[in-house]
Amino acid sequence: MTTEACGDNTCFMRLMDLLAEGGHDVVKVLADAAYDDRDNWNAMRERGIDFKANIKKSCTGKFKGCSARGLLALRRGEIGEQAWKLEIGYGRRWKVECTFSDLKRLFGFMLNARLKKWMAFEVYWRIRAHNVYKGMLMELREEKTC
Repeated sequence: MTTEACGDNTCFMRLMDLLAEGGHDVVKVLADAAYDDRDNWNAMRERGIDFKANIKKSCTGKFKGCSARGLLALRRGEIGEQAWKLEIGYGRRWKVECTFSDLKRLFGFMLNARLKKWMAFEVYWRIRAHNVYKGMLMELREEKTC
């Protein structure tokens, strides 16, 4: 959750810090082009996290202080964008995008709570309700196939 005052990319490292503080062992991050930032690439390399972002179209493969990003850009140029996305596993992001789309379709994209504590509580319960809903749909599908 971010406000208009703080975009996703500017909050990315804080999110990664919160995950680490919470005891989560993040080993790989697949991000969209909004996170294609030299600072993010270098920070993830320093933390030993396999970071892949959809590199912006304007990326030429010049390293400019970030070898991981430069190497991926060169590779994309060699094999083409679609093959590159398959090779690095970028095509799996659709599952996450579909989940966010489901959540927004079911509950809207705005929160009702105004205090951060209650916003987090609201998001938590929306996700719990979404998971119950999806579980029920899967059970119904299984019953139909039997």
